[in-house]
Amino acid sequence: LSPMDGLVNVSAQPSVLSRQFLRYADVGVGEAVLTGTVAAVESNGVVVNLAPGIRGFCSNDHLADVAVKNPARKIKAGADFKCKVLAVHVPKKRITLTHKPTLLRSELPVIRSYEDAAKGTLSHGVVAAVGAYGCIVKFFNSVKGLVPRQELSYEHVDAPEKYFFVGQVVTCRVKTCDPAAERMQPSLKTRGSAGGGDSPFESQGGLRAGQLVTCVVRSASDAALTVEITASYEASAEGSKREAKAARAGAESALGVGVIAVIAKAHLSD
Repeated sequence: LSPMDGLVNVSAQPSVLSRQFLRYADVGVGEAVLTGTVAAVESNGVVVNLAPGIRGFCSNDHLADVAVKNPARKIKAGADFKCKVLAVHVPKKRITLTHKPTLLRSELPVIRSYEDAAKGTLSHGVVAAVGAYGCIVKFFNSVKGLVPRQELSYEHVDAPEKYFFVGQVVTCRVKTCDPAAERMQPSLKTRGSAGGGDSPFESQGGLRAGQLVTCVVRSASDAALTVEITASYEASAEGSKREAKAARAGAESALGVGVIAVIAKAHLSD
C-alpha cells in the first residue's frame, strides 16, 4: 500500500496466496494451533518461523507442561513446532508462543482480555508465581489474576508451594473481574462455573472426588507429575482393594478420559 501514490500492490503468486499470515497484525492470539518451523534453539527458548518474515518466540517455561532443563536435546532447528500464540506486539514485531500440550489441546474459552473474563468463565491459565498468599495465574495477552490461598482448593492448603509450581497449567473459574481496572480474581474451585453443576469436578469430564482412575504420565518434574486420564471406574477410592480390582476389571467408564491432571510430589506415595 502506497498512500502517497494512491497505489495498492497485489500479488497472484500461489506462494503468497497460500500464506496464513502476511503481517504481524494478521496473527491472532490463542485462535488455533499453528505449525511453524524451528529457526533456532537458544538458551532461554526457541525461535520459530511462522511464515516468511514472521517469527515468534517460545520461552523455556512454555515448551512443556513442566520445566524443560535442556531444550537443545529435544528440539532441533528445522523441526516442525506446534504452538499457540500467547501475545502479539505489532509495533515491536514480537510474537510470544506456547508449546504446552494442555493449552494446545484445550477446548475451554480463551481469555485474551479482561473483557473476556466474564464471571463464571472456565479457562486454562498458567501459574506465574506461587507464595503463601496463593498463586498468580496468567492467561493470553498477559491477562493475569491472583488466586488467593482459600480459592486454591476445596480443602485447606497450608503451603501452596507444596502443590503448585511456576509453569503449571490450571483450570480456573473467573470469580470477579473489573475490566476498567484490569483486575480479576480467578478461582481453582470450579463449582458453580458457567455450565457447571454442583460437583466441583463436573467441569473436568464428570469426575468425582474419590473416583479411581487410570492415567498415563505425560511429563515429570521435581515438583509433580503431569498425567492424562485414560479410564475411570465406578468404585470409590475408599473401597477395599478387592472392590478396586473388580472395578478395573469390568466397570470402566469414559468419564474424565483425556483430562489432564497433576499429581503433586506429596501425593505420589505415603
